[in-house]
Amino acid sequence: MAYGTLPERMFQIGREGTAGTAVPATVVFRGPVEDISDDSPVIFPEEQTGTLYPLERSYQPFQAASVKQPVQEATWEQFPHILEAGIDAETPTQDGAGTGYIRVYELHAANTPKTYTIETGDSIDVAEMQYSFVQKFTLSGQLNEAVKFSADWVGRQRTDTSFTSLTAPSVEDMLFNTGKIYINDVSSGFGGTVRTGIWRSFSLDVETGLVPVFTGDGTLYFVGLKTVAKRATLSLVLEHATYTPTERTAWAARTTRAVRLEFTGSALATTGTTYSTNKLLIDACGTYQSFSALGSAGDGDNIITAVLNLRYNSTLTQMLKFTHVVDIDAL
Repeated sequence: MAYGTLPERMFQIGREGTAGTAVPATVVFRGPVEDISDDSPVIFPEEQTGTLYPLERSYQPFQAASVKQPVQEATWEQFPHILEAGIDAETPTQDGAGTGYIRVYELHAANTPKTYTIETGDSIDVAEMQYSFVQKFTLSGQLNEAVKFSADWVGRQRTDTSFTSLTAPSVEDMLFNTGKIYINDVSSGFGGTVRTGIWRSFSLDVETGLVPVFTGDGTLYFVGLKTVAKRATLSLVLEHATYTPTERTAWAARTTRAVRLEFTGSALATTGTTYSTNKLLIDACGTYQSFSALGSAGDGDNIITAVLNLRYNSTLTQMLKFTHVVDIDAL
């Protein structure tokens, strides 16, 4: 008897041309894998039929499915799929004559995400989910580790399939220690002043605002997507150093902060007009919803944890923006 094993699991994705029309996978997403969950409810109606035992009768009022990508390393080549499926399908801009391609994702707009067909399973059983999009995700990092993410995908239905034959691509992990943090007043904008020697970790939690639309349209699965309220928070752990009291003052005064998180990867094959390396810029605008008392890092240092509630600022015309540069023209 053959058995499916953990190393044989795969998570493969394909970018749909028409939302909801299944396509073969084109990418092996490298990381730990959970299987697609069939979330279609089964209802057993209440009835009395003159017997002491229930008779066979049940129905499914609608069909739905989901899959979670557990916490895993974020890579330059594959993390953009999370932004495409959760925020907006972006056409990249080539950086001059360089080999870097720039994609910009802004959370505040009512954008149209890219939908995907997802394949998961192992050597025994494989399933696919069409019309897949990201409903929420977390990007996080801490000292001496890779930047990591997790994502919750929602789709139409779970159906049996077989894996598209693919080879896992080469990828490069994003590293927290390559990062820099900029914290400024709105008047200075994003990236005004780098704050050195204080940044220990972060967690960015994003609710994309995308929800499925179920209607009476002759089918049991959802027929489209709509955008409701988008939400995001940014948690920062900082050294209690000379600069930190400035942020405590901003917390007390409810002063809006313009925060940029910048990560740098390997050199591009050809330097462009603006960028010479893989780059991720995260621009976040908000007000502190909490600012902790002194904590301990466990290494003798004092630290504080500050949580920004991200909000749209009319001066910066921004709430949360990702600028991603990678040496790939087509995802």
